[in-house]
Amino acid sequence: IFVVFVVLIGAMVGGYFLGNIIFQKPNNSQTSQIEEIKNDNSDIIINDKETFEEVDFFSLSAGLYDVDGILIMSWNELIDNNFIEVGENLNGDLYIICSAPFKKIKGVLVVQNGITNIYQGFESSYGLIEIILPNSVVQIDTQTFVNCVNLRKITIPSGVNEIEYGLFEDCYGLTSVTLLGNELKVGSRNLFKGCYNLSAIYVNADLVEEYKTAEYWSEYADLFVGVE
Repeated sequence: IFVVFVVLIGAMVGGYFLGNIIFQKPNNSQTSQIEEIKNDNSDIIINDKETFEEVDFFSLSAGLYDVDGILIMSWNELIDNNFIEVGENLNGDLYIICSAPFKKIKGVLVVQNGITNIYQGFESSYGLIEIILPNSVVQIDTQTFVNCVNLRKITIPSGVNEIEYGLFEDCYGLTSVTLLGNELKVGSRNLFKGCYNLSAIYVNADLVEEYKTAEYWSEYADLFVGVE
């Protein structure tokens, strides 16, 4: 039996805004699947070694790392300390919500492989320098990273087809965004509003001209850089 509840628009729960999203309580089978994801310590490949320039490796398990690449909290510890909530929505997608903004811990968050949806809650996470998303992610909710003023760069996986409204609004420290994939991602309003230091949007070289003229992307035409 599923217990269904509706989180009303404008409700504040544990310091984050969920919006009009319907969730269900997982049954025993789903709970086991969630536990399996939470306890999976498989490596996630980091393409940009400069993220941890003082560390002599380029893959690591999920968790929160400081700017020198030293593990602060493993994925399990993040959950146990109520920084991250893992659950399953009505479509069967595994999601995470940032339950407590990263205001006191400055570091790089590596999201666990297998997570498909990133919901709101990272707003005003002043300590978030970078968030590394696995290829399993297919959706990032509206305004998820609003006012993450120290977020420097992010790579959006190829499975994410739409960049939601105001996703990086007022991310003053954001310098680069990489959009993976061989197809144009749908844009929306206020994508990079207030991102005064954004200097490059990296996309597939074959898509540069298409991005430059596409709705919502054209205002950033000078920032697109093609990569093979």
